[in-house]
Amino acid sequence: MRSAVHTVAPSEHLQSASLRMTEHGVSSLPVVDERGHAIGLITRTDLLRVGVATFPSGFAEMVLHLPDKRVSEVMTRDPVWLPADAPLSHAARAMARRGLHRVIVVDEDRVVGMVSTTDVMRAVALAGVSEPIAMVLSGAVGAVAIEDTATEAIAKLHRAHFRALVVVDGARPVGVFGQAEALVAQHLDAPARVGDWMDARILTLPITTTLSAAAAACARTDVQLVIAVDATDIRGVISATDFLHAAF
Repeated sequence: MRSAVHTVAPSEHLQSASLRMTEHGVSSLPVVDERGHAIGLITRTDLLRVGVATFPSGFAEMVLHLPDKRVSEVMTRDPVWLPADAPLSHAARAMARRGLHRVIVVDEDRVVGMVSTTDVMRAVALAGVSEPIAMVLSGAVGAVAIEDTATEAIAKLHRAHFRALVVVDGARPVGVFGQAEALVAQHLDAPARVGDWMDARILTLPITTTLSAAAAACARTDVQLVIAVDATDIRGVISATDFLHAAF
């Protein structure tokens, strides 16, 4: 559990929430009322959905222009929370059931921490789960070439209803292009390569790798997606949610 939790008030402006996320290197903030009770959750993805990205100095620098709105207008209300003495398995089940990457931990209704998919992966690593990752592979895998345009990738995401596409250089997986990347790239005025926008934080592992070994590698490198390969062929992907379903 991450106990150093940074929060935001519902009356604060979106720009304040964005600055706080950047300052503390987090991707979400619990929204708390004046008593410290959790009433919502706001994430970086929420900000990307309502903001407009510009790139004044090229692709290396993004400026996110946010509307003059309060956190309460954008946040997810009634977030999932658990008491501090709840087993980790309860957090894993809640995240898997709702498709979440984090749950809020409370003690006497006050926010005291957060449990993330990375915490669950550490537990899976320690549990010694010996089943191979082949047992939990996601179904159809969408792929896009590193030289394709971001516009083409966005269209493919929407057309096939994929949550993310594996970016390949030839036959080699080199990254992932998902909803977060699409939210940023959709504001571009000129065509751009998928390779300029992909998230390169992936792990490529043999399909025979055990779940515990894969979870340990993910937790160690702060990666949320594994590409399973058989020789050089992509056989599927394992997301944080797949680890949650498999372990608990």
